[in-house]
Parts: sequence; structure tokens; C-alpha cells
Amino acid sequence: MSERESSPTYLSVEEALNHAAFRSAQPALWKGFLNFFMVFYMFCVGCQLIELDNDWRRGIIEHTWPFMAALGWYQNWSLFSPYVRHISYHETAIITFADGTTRIYEYPRMDQMSIVERFRREKLRKMFGDDMPWEGYSQFLPVFARHLARSSFTKENPPVQISYVFNVVETPDPNEHGVQPRSKPLQHTDKKITFVYQVRAKELYSGQGLRGE
Repeated sequence: MSERESSPTYLSVEEALNHAAFRSAQPALWKGFLNFFMVFYMFCVGCQLIELDNDWRRGIIEHTWPFMAALGWYQNWSLFSPYVRHISYHETAIITFADGTTRIYEYPRMDQMSIVERFRREKLRKMFGDDMPWEGYSQFLPVFARHLARSSFTKENPPVQISYVFNVVETPDPNEHGVQPRSKPLQHTDKKITFVYQVRAKELYSGQGLRGE
């Protein structure tokens, strides 16, 4: 008997057809769901990428965008030429407490971190810099606000309101004013309140594992 004939790694066509375990076909309901999912996915992505600017396209995107943002389906062709924003900005939140006092919370700013810190906190930049301040992600702001309220909770003086502030300044044209050095960051002098969240007591107590009154 030759080596090919005695080795289990060499199978004839007939043997190969019967070598693997038999698997029955998927139920028709499951296959129908998968087909619907693929069609729905291609429809959402196609409507986003199609080069049309009319009420029909905007109406469809308005309804499909929550699914795309939540599931990460959105497409952004910026691999070789990323979109450069002509502004410098950061996000802060004003925490208002029951006695009327306030506290300012500043979300992580990459321009004030070392190279090592920026590497470690890149995901925070993506969440709080590229996502949270912009209109397409506004559905997630209540979640951010509840997290901030629970983080600032004290039973004696609980937070009652979270206000998000967009701090921004337009970047000077480098052709006219020269390149802005990183050692002298721009002051974000323009401020705009973008979202106000009224904190409910039951959210605070449930977040602390306590029972509300």
C-alpha cells in the first residue's frame, strides 16, 4: 500500500463527501430572517452613500440612522483623505445640584495629553470627541448624562440637571496666519449649550444600589 493510500489526509472524492458530519438545512424562518437582514442592511447603507440631496433621501435617513449609529453600520470613506475640521473644540458638562451649586466636568482632551496618554485613551477621543458632540449621535446623550449624574451623586446633595456645553473656536487659515503651534492651543471662546437633561431621583438611587423614597 502506498503512502497516499494509507494516509488519512488523502481521501477520495466519495470519501470526502461522507467525511464531515452531516448538518441539516437551516429552518426556512431563519433563512428568511437572514435574507431580510441583508436586504435591510444594504438598503440603509445604500441610502446613506447615494449621491442625492432631496427630501426622499433625507426622510429615509432620518428613520434608518438610529439603527446605523447603534449597530455601527455607517460608512465614512476617509481612509486616505480624512475630513479636516476647520474648528478646534472640546466638550464640557455643567452639573447642577439640588442646593443650586454647579460643577463643571471636562471630558478628556487629547491636545492636553502626552503621546502615551493619547495612545491609551484613543477610544475616549473617539467617543467624546468624534461622536458625542455631533447631531447624529444625540440619541446617546441621555446615557452619558445619567452616567455623569450617578458619578457625582451624594445623598445629601444629589445632582438635578446635566447641561452639555460645546466649546469651540474657528481655526485660523494657515495660509494667512501661519500654522498654529501645538504648544499654544487655541482658546475655545465660543460656547453653546447643546443638551439639557433633567435628572430623575429614581435613576440616581438605582445607580447607587439604593432604594428611592
